[in-house]
Amino acid sequence: GVVAVELTPRPQAELQANMRQLQWASGWLEARLRRQQAESDGAMRERLVAALDLVASSLEQERFAVAAKNFVTELATQLGCERVSIGFMRRGHALVEAVSHSAQFGKQMNLIRAIAAAMDEAMDQQAAVQYPPPPGGETLVTRNHETLAAQHGMTTVLTVPLFRGGRVYGALCLERSVARPFDAATVELCRSV
Repeated sequence: GVVAVELTPRPQAELQANMRQLQWASGWLEARLRRQQAESDGAMRERLVAALDLVASSLEQERFAVAAKNFVTELATQLGCERVSIGFMRRGHALVEAVSHSAQFGKQMNLIRAIAAAMDEAMDQQAAVQYPPPPGGETLVTRNHETLAAQHGMTTVLTVPLFRGGRVYGALCLERSVARPFDAATVELCRSV
């Protein structure tokens, strides 16, 4: 940043006093900026530690299906979600692989189709999609998220695409009640995961 100060002509001693005040003020601004950066770095560290803990708990399992189910259930528990699902791209569309708090989800085909459609919507846009959209957020298509929220009793849905090498390969779909909308920190944690 830059600060421009215009002073009327004055004695040298007074000018030096003014310069000292400006130097003190700039030091205060610098200290404040450093404190804000440290707080931001601390929040990022916390998100990364949480993400690594989640991933590490999944790696303890030998079978993929068990690891995926443990992962989404742990994520749902940590974030206070009613349901978390993970799916991967198969033949151009999302295939739901695991749903939290659910031993078998095959009998809930309408629910699984709605979750997969929400995942497709986020993967197609290559962006985290939230329904209802946050105020001031970017404009994204949310039709499938709205359908999932309306048909299956959750009113807040967040789907975050998973990237590897710049390409989308899957998505996480998180659902909560209207009382707990997703905040920016939660969205960032999910992106970190």
